[in-house]
Amino acid sequence: MHKTFRSSSFGLHACALSLWGFLSIALLGEVTAFAQNPNPEAADFGRGAPPIAAELEVDEEDEGTGSDPSDASAPLPNKKTYRQLPVDQGLRSQRTKISNMLRDGIPAGQEAAFDDYYRKYAFALWTDPSQFPSLPSLRKALRNELYTAGGGAIYDHLNQLALDQLGAMAKSDEFHPAVRFNALLAIGDLNVANPAMGEMSKPLPAAREVLLPVFEDEQMSDTVKIGALLGLLRHVKLGVDEEAARERIASDMLKLASATEAMPGRSVEGHSWMRIRAIEALGALPSEVQPQATAKTLLEVCKETDAPFSIRAAAVEALGRRTWTEESGLLPVEAAKSLGQLAVDAVGAEIDACEQNAERTLDPRLLKSVLVSVQEGLGVSRREGEAARGLFSLEAEAKVKNYLKSLNGPLESWNKILDNKELLVDEDSNSGDRRGARRDGLGGRDRTRKESPAKQASDAAVGQLKQALKSYQKLLQQ
Repeated sequence: MHKTFRSSSFGLHACALSLWGFLSIALLGEVTAFAQNPNPEAADFGRGAPPIAAELEVDEEDEGTGSDPSDASAPLPNKKTYRQLPVDQGLRSQRTKISNMLRDGIPAGQEAAFDDYYRKYAFALWTDPSQFPSLPSLRKALRNELYTAGGGAIYDHLNQLALDQLGAMAKSDEFHPAVRFNALLAIGDLNVANPAMGEMSKPLPAAREVLLPVFEDEQMSDTVKIGALLGLLRHVKLGVDEEAARERIASDMLKLASATEAMPGRSVEGHSWMRIRAIEALGALPSEVQPQATAKTLLEVCKETDAPFSIRAAAVEALGRRTWTEESGLLPVEAAKSLGQLAVDAVGAEIDACEQNAERTLDPRLLKSVLVSVQEGLGVSRREGEAARGLFSLEAEAKVKNYLKSLNGPLESWNKILDNKELLVDEDSNSGDRRGARRDGLGGRDRTRKESPAKQASDAAVGQLKQALKSYQKLLQQ
């Protein structure tokens, strides 16, 4: 019997919960708890159980302070009071003038007025509890203002202002976690310049001077760490030029990716989500960055039979995004068998779940996600002219390459079996399935459609896959 997939709130490496859905636990829960929870740290992501849906509803009249919003400075008994910067509302009328400065440059003698607008109004507004629901809009406004600046001295000046002001908020526990999280997202979004049409953005290297220390600080809450993690992931995906920075990021991501146990108090689901982000970063780093440690970690994660398939699939996909050499220490045949075993485990879990529940149907989308990740890791299926990646990029004898191909071929056939449209359960009649909390579960969802076309197609697919598994397992034993 195969291990049934352990249910969690996150889908395969794309994550079934949206990022905001996930962070509603980390962030909105904290905003609510600030007003409702005697222990404000308890709602911090990973500190105790995630709040129920009702706890995510913030009372508009009690938002952020637990008191009359007109008296934001009033302390609450047994509740942590977060720092709020004074907002000079009189500067709001300067928006048009500031926009003109962004386009045309700062006139002589107006530098202090420009800086005051951002320090005393635009950035101070981020700390106003009444603005917490609008923090994403404030981040967007900053991006638009930088776009308006275009480039040159005014762009660099606003970049530095943002880095100084938001960096101070992000690093200080005096500010609300919602403020710090959004400040880190904004810092991670800062670029060296506005990219030209068709060009990739180049993240601002100085931003890493904030992101890295925050992410590495063991005393930081998970909410804050996640903001830094997402910023670092953006930097890695868009390219980090400095070798020292790449090595440091790699070491941080290896530590998180290899952490099989959640930190005390952190939820299993949240830890899984964070590990997947770290694994994505490892796959996005240049191939010459810590190849041996990275290969070892990704392969070990692939073999974690007690881990969610989402994590294991993310690891093999990351393996397939890099080019490998002998320096990695990867043995292509041994590694390929580990990837193949992941495919067997995933298919086996779905077959077992269907056989244990006579009304259940296969979930082709989630199952194919695992199979495609395994194929990515093997690296056999490449477009003509595309550089070799994954295990197939390793220098090896022809018989080894042929063995990798022999493991990839059946997966193509399995995907074709799962392509049957009859396997897709109608969303309207199974909206609970599609939107439920158990989206990570191969073997973890109750997809029941007794005597339906989907059920008949599922039974046929199960029979085909059972036979296919027997042949594939023989391949793995060669």
